[in-house]
Amino acid sequence: MSEALEETPTPPLPSPPDRGGAPLPPPSERIRALEGMLFASPGPVKLTELAEACGWEKELVERDLERLVQTLEGRGIELQKVAGSLRLVTVPEVAPYIERMLKIQTRRRLSRAQLETLAVIAYQQPVTRAQIEAHRGVSCDRTLQQLADLQLVRETGRAEVPGRPILYGTSSDFLRHFGLNSLDELPALDSASEKPAAEAAPEPLRRAAMQPIAEELAGEPSSGLRKLLNRIRGKSGRQEPS
Repeated sequence: MSEALEETPTPPLPSPPDRGGAPLPPPSERIRALEGMLFASPGPVKLTELAEACGWEKELVERDLERLVQTLEGRGIELQKVAGSLRLVTVPEVAPYIERMLKIQTRRRLSRAQLETLAVIAYQQPVTRAQIEAHRGVSCDRTLQQLADLQLVRETGRAEVPGRPILYGTSSDFLRHFGLNSLDELPALDSASEKPAAEAAPEPLRRAAMQPIAEELAGEPSSGLRKLLNRIRGKSGRQEPS
């Protein structure tokens, strides 16, 4: 009698609508379903949530998750437990590749005009639109609005000059997009061992300070960016950035 009771399955949770009361899927299909749900979830998922979504017993889901862990061995992602919940994360070994990919994708999302404007703002901030345009030599109204929409730049106040123009600076999203913890991690001047204070730095040095970040953000500079960098360095328009 006891053996018969052991063979009697516990009534499962209600089937999800798309199953329509169909028989329990085979293990391979269940594991794929769990992997897909964990991948699609914006955050960690509780075991009970997975079981409820699938309409399967909690113990069955646990066993399938153990199989999923084995399936993911040696791959770029793994199953991680976080405060009693589960999520798929990348393994530490692939972190350098992911960082480089994200950096490249960020560059692709930004136009050359946006990158040039960011280069000026990054080292001259707080800076007015007129000051940015003086460096770039073109109007930047539209570009500034685009960067603001992307939350890479923000208004930091108003300049104490006639007309009180808006001052612009970079945002916390700018730091995150380019892998910086703070503005102190911006590339330092090539010609100085320490980055001079903005208020004490001569104007030529402050302009030269924009060169590294412009090259870093833009990758291979366009002809327009080359001209901007040459103006920043105070060199002839025929000299290429190194």
